[in-house]
Parts: sequence; C-alpha cells; structure tokens
Amino acid sequence: MDRGIRPYPTPPAGPNLQSYGWKTTGREKYGEAYAREVADRGRQLGIGAPDLLATVTMLTVRTIALAYRRYLPGAQEVIVSGGGVHNETLMRWLGEALAPTPVVSI
Repeated sequence: MDRGIRPYPTPPAGPNLQSYGWKTTGREKYGEAYAREVADRGRQLGIGAPDLLATVTMLTVRTIALAYRRYLPGAQEVIVSGGGVHNETLMRWLGEALAPTPVVSI
C-alpha cells in the first residue's frame, strides 16, 4: 500500500497558521471530536494508530516551527510548557525542527 500523503480531515485551526499573533489552541479545536474524525479517516484508509499519532505529532511540530520562523526568527531560546513537554517524540522533533535554537521545558 502506498504510504504517501493522504487526505486527512482539514485541521480546524488551519487558518491560524496564517493569522498574525496566533498563540495557542487546544481542546476547543483539537479535542475529542477532531481526534475521532482523524481516527475514523485513518481506519477508512487502513492507517494504524502509530502512523496517525506520528502524523498529528508532526503537524504540531511543524505548526510551532512555522510560527517561530515567521514571527520570532531571532529567538534565542524556545520555552515549552504544558502537557506536551512529557511527549518525548514531540520534544525531540521540535528540537530538530528549531535547531540550532535551544528548546527547553519548564
């Protein structure tokens, strides 16, 4: 089976990627309903949970990295807080995406 780009549901916060001053979003946009929609679409396409989780994690990383490059290109350090700091994959990928800028958690 081809594992190329698949038509996942459009992220509800997608327009925020283009909005100046966007800071954060959470369960109000990426909550249980959105998770169900992504999981259902993954099942329809025969994509397993590990691949779906990796995709959602990378979407998060790329969104954060894009915002830093666009609005804070000279950042000396990126400080991450909240539940995501406990996600080792997210933190590692974020560090790679924002290198050489240090990524630390509080």
